[in-house]
Order: sequence, then structure tokens, then C-alpha cells
Amino acid sequence: MVFALVVLLVPVFLLLGLNRFFGGEDPIAVDPAPAYEAARAGKQIPVLEPSGLGEGWVVQSATYGDGTLRIGYLTPKGRGIQLFESRELLSSRLGEGARADGTVDIGGRTWQRFKADGGRTALVLVESGLTIVLVGDADEAELRTLAASLR
Repeated sequence: MVFALVVLLVPVFLLLGLNRFFGGEDPIAVDPAPAYEAARAGKQIPVLEPSGLGEGWVVQSATYGDGTLRIGYLTPKGRGIQLFESRELLSSRLGEGARADGTVDIGGRTWQRFKADGGRTALVLVESGLTIVLVGDADEAELRTLAASLR
């Protein structure tokens, strides 16, 4: 009985080891360019795009639809941040339990800080008919880095 269990588990552990060796746990990156191009072509929002984020930032999702640009990032610390750009206020992205937590100046812009549902932190910028929401489980330093990179 024990021998049969060992015979079954050896291939499983072998496959898991090979998967890890060949990068099976690496985050899957996507190209955000088509989403940014679609947002610019739609001419519904003035699109801001990150510039100079540095190594370790991985775009994992990128879509544009209904006047909203959505880009999902994995930070260098392995945390997630969602970037939303729209003409709408997008308060639904923060969740019902979100509460204001002051303001922070980043790159000459005043962002509103929120504590969102699930212990997430959010930064929100509303200017010139554009609302930008950065929300995720990343720490505030990473949120600020992404906010500062938007051009």
C-alpha cells in the first residue's frame, strides 16, 4: 500500500519540479499597447501612461472598453495594483466600505488616499475630466511609484 502511494507521488513531484525549473511560476506578462491605443483612438479620455517604472513591474492585464482603461500590474514585491482611467468617478472600484484617508502630493498632483475594502489602499486623482484610480494590495510606496510615473 505504501509502495503504491510512493509510485503515484513520485511522478507528481517530478512534474512539479520540472514546472518550477522551466519557469512555470513566473508571472505571465501581456502587452498593454493595444489597450492604450484603443483608449487613445476612442478619444473619450486623455490617456496617461506609466513611464520609467523600472524592473520588476509586470503588466498582467490590459483592456479598454466602455470609456474605461483597465491595466493590472504585478509590482516588484509581488503585489497587485489595478489602474483605472475614465471620465466616470469609479467609486465602485473602491468598494462600499471605502473611506477617505487624506491627500498626498505626487508629482505636482494632489491625490486622494482611500482605505478600500479588503484592507486595500487606493489613490484617486480627479482632474480635467479624467478620473484615475490606483487600487490594490501593494504598499503605499508602490502605489506612489506608479502614480508618479503617469504621463
